[in-house]
Amino acid sequence: MAKLKRLTDKNDDIFKVNAPVSEEERLEREKVYAFLPNNRFATKFRNALFEPVIVKYKDQEYKIQMNSCINPYCKNYGLPQMQYEVKGKPKRYKSVSAQLGAQTRLVCNPEPVKPTIGNVLSCGNYAMSNWAIAEEIKRLGMVNSVLPIEPEYQFHKEGCDNQDLTPFIQKEVFRRCGKSSSNSQKYQCKSCKKITNVLPSSKESTTYHQQRNDILPLFAALITNRTPVNRVIEILDIGAQTYYHKLEWLYRKCLELQERHETKLKN
Repeated sequence: MAKLKRLTDKNDDIFKVNAPVSEEERLEREKVYAFLPNNRFATKFRNALFEPVIVKYKDQEYKIQMNSCINPYCKNYGLPQMQYEVKGKPKRYKSVSAQLGAQTRLVCNPEPVKPTIGNVLSCGNYAMSNWAIAEEIKRLGMVNSVLPIEPEYQFHKEGCDNQDLTPFIQKEVFRRCGKSSSNSQKYQCKSCKKITNVLPSSKESTTYHQQRNDILPLFAALITNRTPVNRVIEILDIGAQTYYHKLEWLYRKCLELQERHETKLKN
């Protein structure tokens, strides 16, 4: 059965972003950021501009590399930065700032190796931080995600012979003792007689930790019709804390619906 879910927070490890710099360089950046001018700071650490960043999500890895040519008619379209092994050792892209403080642009350099094959159009694309974009993807993903609630149960008293056993696997060690007012199943250890409530599934209890659940249909209708907050509170005769608690509950249920059904439509 589907478990009850909660909104994710910053402590949940759903997205993993591999930083493109070492820990020593990161500490050095924090140290010099306060007193170096923006242009000197950008020049000092510009080598990381072309380093891709790996974002890991649900056992899949995605490479973020925004700093390349975006002109499909250019020979360098989508190619990473590189240094040619010829005299002067020029690079594929050069960074240019029109004026002090302006955003840096990446301009395609002429290719010295095979200049007669293809055209280099001196394209200009704004430079962006791959690391910052990866962190923003992580932030947005965390805001719009839900996770199952995984409580830590204590099914036994201290010194019980079955200390490491749970009713989810070793059912013969426990007996069912009915259900609580929230429709959660109660289990009792046959050895130490400790009774523990287990979190109900979403089908077993749609009102878990919810009061005034009868107002939800009208509450949702008022929200979708853009009724002001004070007017909703007045119509439903609730307090501001109840309003925002119900709003979070409704938002979480919408995310659960999206995760369960709508994301499957793309397949």
